[in-house]
Order: sequence, then structure tokens, then C-alpha cells
Amino acid sequence: MFSLPEACSKGCEEQVAWWLARLEKKPCHFRLQPAERSPLHAASMHGHAGCVALLLECGSFKVDETDQGGATAMAYACENGYLDVVQILSSYGARRTHLRDAMGGYFAFEAAAGHSHIVQWLAKIRDWCTPLHHASVLPVARVISLLRAGARLHHRKRDPTKLCVSPLELARENTEGSEASQASQACRLVVLASQPWCALNHHLFPDPLRRLAKWLALLGHHLSQRYGRQLADIWRMCVIPMVVDRQQCRFRAGSQVPSKVGHYLKIHQFAERLQWGA
Repeated sequence: MFSLPEACSKGCEEQVAWWLARLEKKPCHFRLQPAERSPLHAASMHGHAGCVALLLECGSFKVDETDQGGATAMAYACENGYLDVVQILSSYGARRTHLRDAMGGYFAFEAAAGHSHIVQWLAKIRDWCTPLHHASVLPVARVISLLRAGARLHHRKRDPTKLCVSPLELARENTEGSEASQASQACRLVVLASQPWCALNHHLFPDPLRRLAKWLALLGHHLSQRYGRQLADIWRMCVIPMVVDRQQCRFRAGSQVPSKVGHYLKIHQFAERLQWGA
């Protein structure tokens, strides 16, 4: 059984997951000698993308943490030519400037000077500013998690000199035209999440909106029992998509179903007691 830093340097994902499950998201103080590198630096230096993803997902490691020499994990990934590691670090918001304090700055493309494939990818993502911009290189499970957490599909970098691309526009580029056959499932999910609410994309909406949709469906069911089946179809295809709007709804994590829905239910119950439409 290796220690956490050793498991990261050797790419033992099962042991890394075992250690992280026992850390319970507490800050980790494991170091490797003699360069004083964290487990994240060790995994990035040796190109173990799976270990890097596990470390960042647990929340105990800062993506831009520097070692004794002032280097970040991104610096090691760029210098050693590990594109998959660079992509994961970038998706978690790793900075692409000042990768080594000891060298007076050091940009990502300078660190990757000997690896043209990384330089080209860094140039491509210059305007990417959110995790969802990286959907084409992310696992499906993480894209779903981002969408359910309320990731903004139309967010773009502010640049007065040009119009930067949004996550949704990138996803559409990867699912249309000649590249459609090569489009990842994750990009298709981003496009699906941008469409009006329906049963197919219900699982991609944030939790408050999913609860709202369930409440509205319940209300529509009660109304259809009173006023006919056709009302249920109209309710499902028109009313719920109009109310459950990802772009216009503003919510916070843990927020409850809007109180208006409760009022609608009370009004319906009151109308039943008065025998409306009898």
C-alpha cells in the first residue's frame, strides 16, 4: 500500500481513491521529497490524468498550488507534454500565466514550447473561461454535474476587441456539419440542455427547476382530471416549458420551489370546493 503522494506518482487510481475517501475532504499535507511537491504535482508531473481528476474533484487540493520551486501542476503538465492533464487542469480553472514564480512569470505556451500539440490547444482555448467550455474533453458525468449545478450556457469572456465564444456555441460546433459524427456525447448534452424543458432534458436542469417541473406536472395532472386529458398535453408541451426556463430563472443552491406554485395549488383546491365549472 503506497502513501497518497506515491500512489499519485505511480498512477494507482484505486489507492488514490482509497486515500481520498478517508481524508473526508480535509486539506492534505502529504509531500514528496526533496522538491516538496504535493500529490497533485506528482500526478501531473507523471501524466496520470485519472489521479489528477480524482484529486481536484475531492476539493482538498488547490489547482494553482505551487511547490517549493514556485511551480504549479500546470507547469509540470505543459513541460512534460501531457495534453490530457493540461485539459483537466484547465477545466478546473488552472491559470495559464505565472506557472513558475522562480522564473519570473512563465506562461503556459512557453512551458509547452517543445510540445506543439499542447501549444496549439492552448491557443485554441484562449477565450475559454468556464468549465463548460471544456465539454468536448470532459467526462459525461462531470458535464451533467455542471449542468445540474446551474452552469451558464451563454457565458463568454469579456473582450471589447472581439466576440468570444460561449459554451453552447462550442458544443453546437462539435455537433453540426462535417464533425457531427465525431461529436462527443457531452457536447450533445450541452445542446440538449439549452432546449426548452421536456422529459428528455429534465435531468439536466438544476435541482430547484426540476422540483418546479414536478410541482407543475402535479398541478397539471389535477387540472386534467377536472377539465379533460387534452389539458394535460397542452400543460406538458406548452405551460411547463414556458415556466421552467434555465436562462430566465435565477436561483441559489438549496432554494425551494417558488411559492407561486403553492398558491396555484391552493387556488385549485379552493376552486374544487366551490365546484368551478360544474
